[in-house]
Amino acid sequence: AGFKSNQLALLLSLIVAGLNAGGTIVGIYMIDRCGRRQLALTSLTGVIVSLGILSGAFYLQSSGLMLGLCERS
Repeated sequence: AGFKSNQLALLLSLIVAGLNAGGTIVGIYMIDRCGRRQLALTSLTGVIVSLGILSGAFYLQSSGLMLGLCERS
């Protein structure tokens, strides 16, 4: 949807599938090397930090404090 040709859509789908397969292989390697518990704790820390940043950005946007930062001159 939104692509100029079916060939481009197929190419982009293949790229996404290749990245997914590569990420799976890296994930299996990391589980063997570091263990599930360490990876889960590290991932949880990343999720907490990311959600904190995202919630702060949404708060700034809804309160109007971010308007001065995003204006075009």
